[in-house]
Amino acid sequence: MVKRLVRLADHVFRLSLPLGEGKVNSYLFEGTKGYTVVDTGVNDEATRREWQQLIENGLIIEKVVITHGHPDHIGLASWFRQEIGVPIIYSKIGYERMKMYHEQWLQFSEDDLTPYAFNIKYDGPEVSAKQFYRHMGGSFLEPDQLYGHRDKLMLGDQEYEAIHTPGHAWDHFCFWNAELRILLCADMVFADTAPMVPCWTEEDNSPLEEYFRSLDQIKEYPAELVLPGHEHIIHDLGQRIRDVRNAHHFRMQQLLGMMDKEGKTAGQLCRELYGHRHTGTQELLEFYTALSRLMYLQQEGFADSFVHNDRVYFRKM
Repeated sequence: MVKRLVRLADHVFRLSLPLGEGKVNSYLFEGTKGYTVVDTGVNDEATRREWQQLIENGLIIEKVVITHGHPDHIGLASWFRQEIGVPIIYSKIGYERMKMYHEQWLQFSEDDLTPYAFNIKYDGPEVSAKQFYRHMGGSFLEPDQLYGHRDKLMLGDQEYEAIHTPGHAWDHFCFWNAELRILLCADMVFADTAPMVPCWTEEDNSPLEEYFRSLDQIKEYPAELVLPGHEHIIHDLGQRIRDVRNAHHFRMQQLLGMMDKEGKTAGQLCRELYGHRHTGTQELLEFYTALSRLMYLQQEGFADSFVHNDRVYFRKM
């Protein structure tokens, strides 16, 4: 086996792919017809080179399965399909939502000036509608097969159950094999940090509430091997879920402590919470994550909001 692949179980391997200063995990499940790849990494030259070298060294890929539509997980799917001739399997809900965002992106393809109205409403970092919808729908492709909640998928020669676990992403799925006690959890739970749970469209409503429900859905699984989309493998799923919940609640307590009677925008609260340490993508992710927590606090009755001068303000109840 190629040295870059780390064996985690009899039929399961991990490939750590470049992602900025970090890594994203792709998993390969061995089968008689070749390997099933779960998640591809981003669409950049370094990641393509990693896969190309593996294929040139004799790796046979049967198919690619996508857990959710974020660019670091689906980014190279079109390359696998067009250049390598590998079929792509993606969730029905993910395909439909990504198609919608792709169509919106095409509407703004020649428009660099129109701002993304959602960010203005909540006082977030400036970003154009074209830039936002490109991020959300730019990886669009026509899958060869679609799956849904509780469907059975063959990863290699083993059957896994697809579990819809929204929150981190509207189309996020985990894959569970009860016999082997293996849970591929993608971006639901990490070993050392809490996954981001962003609110970045009006349709998102309360992603953090969905995320907590998704944690409740998987917390009782007797998983002995948990495979996350980033960082290293997890052996104590229940403890990590408790830690992740506590991390989100800690941040929400901080946000409540920053509120006053006059109200503050999500952008103001985010800048107070995180400072001005980051720009670009990281700044946007911090804003969308803070907004998600504010939406949850409002839904649970700890805060409310009002509109002034077309901006939304939050205050403690």
